[in-house]
Amino acid sequence: LAMTGAPGFQDLFDFTAYDTGEQNQQGHETQPAPVEFTGFNASRVPIHFLTDNSVPLRTDRGRLLDTVLREFEMKGIAYDGQANDDVTKGGGHYREVRKVGSFLIGFRKAEVTRIARATTSMLLDKLVEEGVKGLDLILCSMTRSSDDTGKEGELNDSLIDFLNDAIRKQEQKISMQPISNSSALNVNMTIPGGLVHVDSGTGSNTLAVIAKESKDASGQIVETWNYKQPGARDAMMKDMIEAKIEEEQLEASAAADDAANLRSASEKILTLLTLLRNRLKAEAAFSNSEKSRNLRVLAYCLHVRTPAARNKILSEELGTSTERYESFIDLVEGSIEYASSAQYKIQPQSSKNKLDERELRKIMDVAQDARDRIRMQGSDPGATGNAFSGYQP
Repeated sequence: LAMTGAPGFQDLFDFTAYDTGEQNQQGHETQPAPVEFTGFNASRVPIHFLTDNSVPLRTDRGRLLDTVLREFEMKGIAYDGQANDDVTKGGGHYREVRKVGSFLIGFRKAEVTRIARATTSMLLDKLVEEGVKGLDLILCSMTRSSDDTGKEGELNDSLIDFLNDAIRKQEQKISMQPISNSSALNVNMTIPGGLVHVDSGTGSNTLAVIAKESKDASGQIVETWNYKQPGARDAMMKDMIEAKIEEEQLEASAAADDAANLRSASEKILTLLTLLRNRLKAEAAFSNSEKSRNLRVLAYCLHVRTPAARNKILSEELGTSTERYESFIDLVEGSIEYASSAQYKIQPQSSKNKLDERELRKIMDVAQDARDRIRMQGSDPGATGNAFSGYQP
């Protein structure tokens, strides 16, 4: 504000050390003090003024900056008096405060976006190179904050805001892309299986032997079946089985096409951004504690189906401590009770996000077997007080 040359703000900053072309003690080039009310010029603001004060500008997600700006707006109104924006009569202070405020708010948003973009790039690289486990390991080591004063590699609300904005822009970009001819031809190609199945190779109808077509009074074709005819039951059962097989093959083919074509590069980026945002929300909801570790292990186990794979996950994540196994089993038991409760069953939810009680019971059985095996072997580091002995994160 002192750089604007506004008379009311001249005594707020000492320009005695500022001479054209000289450098201060930190080696930054200085700017001369204005001799008249020239107004705010962003190009005259030294870069080190902004970089050195980046943290205060971002403190409390910009609320501190807003508070200071409101104070100076009140001062500007007082300095202007009845002159308003007339510079010749000593006014124009409030207008300059608004200009400086817009400039600083823009810089704060750009700085927060820069930090969030760098953090997002780091997390996406880790996810692509090392997978989910690599991402989990780096998230465990990252600091969490409700403020924006940190540097790259910090989890905060602004990171979630940045991902929300990136996902929205990516969705808009994908919606504007033209649909290819091959994609258009694959739409609505799934044919539901029915009772009457026509063999495309021979053109024969399995139920033609028991079906008879006729026309009613209005001229519409009516198909009637003679259930008492010999072989009718066997023909119907055979046709139902063939229709079911055909339907399953069509569904498998459609799923394979979706996986193979998984879409364009833009859609893959959208998937990664969405997964990362959901993972960060879960990280924000649960701190780096025993409960968050158990939830992470349970998620790993739900994404594999074989007992051997689940045993490997439990061994890697829980080590040989029966205390960790007991804590994990308590979580799985609570999840089973919740999944079987009436409150959960009446909640509207999609089938893919629904808790599978049967899979949860299988995971609990595997965990209990592993715990009992450790007890029988007598290798219980938790019993000796060393909870981290033999544990490889």
